[in-house]
Amino acid sequence: MRGRSLAVVAAFTVAGGVGSLYLENAMFQTTEPGTAAEAAVPEYFFDQFRMRVMGADGRPEYVLGGERLIRLSGADSSEIAAPRLRITRTREAPWDVAAERAWLFEASELIKLRGSVVLARAAHGASPALDVATEALDVDTAGRVARTDVPVRVRSDTWQIESAALVARFEEGLLDLTGNVHGTYRPAAEAR
Repeated sequence: MRGRSLAVVAAFTVAGGVGSLYLENAMFQTTEPGTAAEAAVPEYFFDQFRMRVMGADGRPEYVLGGERLIRLSGADSSEIAAPRLRITRTREAPWDVAAERAWLFEASELIKLRGSVVLARAAHGASPALDVATEALDVDTAGRVARTDVPVRVRSDTWQIESAALVARFEEGLLDLTGNVHGTYRPAAEAR
């Protein structure tokens, strides 16, 4: 009887382990933008992570964090749930970016943000606070440039501009709105 009990316990243990492995693999299936979904095994993952990337001068260039980062074996990118990105600038206020998910391509220093992307900058000197809303944004961290080819809305306290696409050059502080641009201006007295 003792041998049979051990065999039953061993069978349930093995079945539970296999089931657990199957569920874990199913949970980590991901779809990279523009590719078909493929099952892969996680190489590593981090929960509640934050990483700081420093420039040659020793100052932080950007800080990237999120709820979870998953690197799948054989993948050329890592997927990030609820990413938060801060792009620092030399003499200006930093830009903060939030989205539903992102993919980090380490080799090309590219971060692809997708789903309810908000790019925000606090007021600094004579420059008003700004926020940019879109559904997709690709950030080239090496070139310190962000691009999107989907509609964007740029807003401050007194005006709002919509465009079909955008190129943001962080160091120069430029937002290039590249097509089908519409805007609204409200005098400061009416904005409040």
